[in-house]
Amino acid sequence: MQKLKIKITKKKIRSTPRVKILLLFIILISLSACSKTPVKPMDKQSEDGKYYYTNKDLGFKLTLGEEFIYYQTQRKKIEEVVITEFFIPTADLEYVKEVPGYAKPITVAIFNINYWDNLSVGEDEKMFYRELNRNKNKVYALKFWDSVPSDWLEKWGEEQESEIINNFSLY
Repeated sequence: MQKLKIKITKKKIRSTPRVKILLLFIILISLSACSKTPVKPMDKQSEDGKYYYTNKDLGFKLTLGEEFIYYQTQRKKIEEVVITEFFIPTADLEYVKEVPGYAKPITVAIFNINYWDNLSVGEDEKMFYRELNRNKNKVYALKFWDSVPSDWLEKWGEEQESEIINNFSLY
């Protein structure tokens, strides 16, 4: 029998820019998957039953209770004010509605700080909106509906309002 001689050579693998970029991409994806902060989707109910609304464009976030299933939002700009309105379904036929089939429990208004500070105490904005927070350019204010639809009387109260106010924060 003949002995086979096997020659093992070590080939150096060249590291090309493509390989480096691919490896960096794989590492970044792996690290991002290890994030400890869970992402809370705002359009789906979280495990705790709440909805976590985040508005990156306007720089605020708030937490809505489990009653807010099927909620919708709408944004308006009126002069110096940007308004985000929250709508929820209602079956109350007597309730005056801006959007058919929906009531408006929450309105978040973002005022230019100079505009807000120059308003008199008796003007509509200062009478109806409650200032929650401010930064160097904006005042974040909130108002709740004036009257509650009949099908929401058992679902809505001071507890829900307090929870929304206490969980409002700037982004």
